Amino acid sequence: MNASTKVSCPSFLHLPVEVRLQIYDRALNRTVPPHSLLRVCRQVREEVLSVVLRRRRFFERLDHFIAWVQQSPAHLLPLVRSIHVNCIVSSSLFAAPAPKPSTLWQEMYQSIVSTASTRLPTPVGPLTPSVVAEALAALTGVRDFGIFVMQNVAHSSSPQLLADQRLLLTTLGTRMPQIQKLELDIDFISLDFLRLFAAELHHLTISGYAAASDNNRNKDDVDKETNTIAIFRDLKHLQSLTLRNDMNTVLNRVADRDVSRLAPLVAVTPEVVRQMHPLQGFTIASTYDQHFESHFLTAAMISALLDTHANSLVNLEIWSDGQVTDEVAVELTKLLPRLAKLRTLRLHFRYSQALGLSLKDSVLPTVTCVDVQCERC
Repeated sequence: MNASTKVSCPSFLHLPVEVRLQIYDRALNRTVPPHSLLRVCRQVREEVLSVVLRRRRFFERLDHFIAWVQQSPAHLLPLVRSIHVNCIVSSSLFAAPAPKPSTLWQEMYQSIVSTASTRLPTPVGPLTPSVVAEALAALTGVRDFGIFVMQNVAHSSSPQLLADQRLLLTTLGTRMPQIQKLELDIDFISLDFLRLFAAELHHLTISGYAAASDNNRNKDDVDKETNTIAIFRDLKHLQSLTLRNDMNTVLNRVADRDVSRLAPLVAVTPEVVRQMHPLQGFTIASTYDQHFESHFLTAAMISALLDTHANSLVNLEIWSDGQVTDEVAVELTKLLPRLAKLRTLRLHFRYSQALGLSLKDSVLPTVTCVDVQCERC
């Protein structure tokens, strides 16, 4: 080799951008501080930020979330893909006092917006619905949004808080119609707002309980069910539905934690599921620390899946802390052999040993991921 010949060493930036993004992602998964990568150079900074901002961002409060949007660089906000907001409030969603800052949130904010500052952001001006709407409109790239609303007292929510939640979700649908994955843990309000997400919504997580819409408030359960069917028929792109209930949280939202008050609030009935467009994914998850018969894990619900979704389901998950009825177990033995496209199955519950059934024997061999932990008792 000629002494004058230079041996070229490939630069990191000469790697394909897809490879660099994978390297950033793995580095961040190994607890590499984001700010250490942000200081390498301008190009690496922009690429690392694109990876960081595509991850789900968790916020303790609505005012924290709005402050983060207000004080983040405007050109980076469209890179944000996933947001989850917890709202623990007293009586009003928009006028909630700011809690003491948490170290976790402070670190998250500093790693994205300002690696040098130790000052926690505060909302610019009062937290009004218009301020919230402006912040949501800036996040044009968000595709995944989750929100949890809970009062810090165990009694039914005030009319003001219910009105605030309706306004927030309506604003969310108006300003973010591009959301594809929506996860809600909220009070019992009408599901009419879901129509605002009809253009793009693919994945929905709700409790399954809801209040009647204003147009059906004084009508019977049949009218409420008909309205709910119409809402879900409008969600033409919906691919998966999760009915998730932490019953301790749900019962905190009704007067005296009276279980009997929940039955009139059931919105996603078996007939609603039967009338939906065919789903690829369906999940029922109920957790509780007392005896409670699920309003959703019923034989009629399993039958509805068999009637409408047996030829489309790819993922089926049923989680319960309790024992399912004999009728549910029997209906599952009818459903499972019919799920020709199913690839992922997770069943976690107890059922009667006296039935002499083995749910595992009903699973087709084409299911690639099987997690069946059903205790017979």
